[in-house]
Amino acid sequence: MASETTAQHATAEPDFLQYYQDIADVSGKMLQSAYQQDWQTVTQLSTDYADAVERLRQVQPLNTRQRQARKTLLLKILDNDARIRKLAQPELDRLGKLISYGQQQKNALNSYGMPQTHS
Repeated sequence: MASETTAQHATAEPDFLQYYQDIADVSGKMLQSAYQQDWQTVTQLSTDYADAVERLRQVQPLNTRQRQARKTLLLKILDNDARIRKLAQPELDRLGKLISYGQQQKNALNSYGMPQTHS
């Protein structure tokens, strides 16, 4: 019975670490895509990221060694996330300005009673 529990623990641990490794890998790919300003790929990879995070909900309570391994991976994931956000911010700012400009144009057209064209 003890060997069965040990075998279960041994097989469960790689899955636990793999979940975090999967998240770290996906966030690394997202970071590389962000460096290349490939925002479409970043957006597509965010689905994989969310799926990998969802798998973590199945993980049982962790022992001390597992918590330390998790900490190392979480630091990598958080670092990737911070870098992605920093790289994405100028693009988000640019898109925000475009949206604002479009809204100003719409308001000006409405003020003068001009018909709007939809492209």
